Amino acid sequence: MICGICCKKIDLVHLLKCNGCKVGYQYSCVNITPATFNDGQTQTKRNFKCDSCANVTQRIRVTDDTPVRSLRVGIMDSQRDKQCTPSFDDNGSRESEVLRATDTSNLVDVMEKVNTMILEKLSALESKILGEIKDTIRVLALENSKLTQKLQEANKKCVSYEQ
Repeated sequence: MICGICCKKIDLVHLLKCNGCKVGYQYSCVNITPATFNDGQTQTKRNFKCDSCANVTQRIRVTDDTPVRSLRVGIMDSQRDKQCTPSFDDNGSRESEVLRATDTSNLVDVMEKVNTMILEKLSALESKILGEIKDTIRVLALENSKLTQKLQEANKKCVSYEQ
């Protein structure tokens, strides 16, 4: 199991599991001293709740009884999620990397190239569709003129039969 705070593998001896969300933590990551952990190990393990679960508050001036997390805890969770995103190298081992300035400039260049390619393809697709629409309109206009001509001929025949 991986610690929800430091993202390191947890030795089962040091494992504390939250009763609310069932996320595992190392006792040292949740500010529990080794002495406290060892003295009341079973009691601590039974009653432990992480900050996210312990800081659930009731909504103010709302008829719903649904508990919500406090804003501070939500921010802590999102930061923890960002920190705990593992990246793997070719060997499959976990390593944490920070984007460097050169990496971000390369990323921006790649994004600009992709954006240009997408715009070119969309423009070509738009031209193709516009051409197909124009061709269809020409065909429909030709058919319409033929039908109009046939209608005029039919009207002339009707007038000649009436006389």
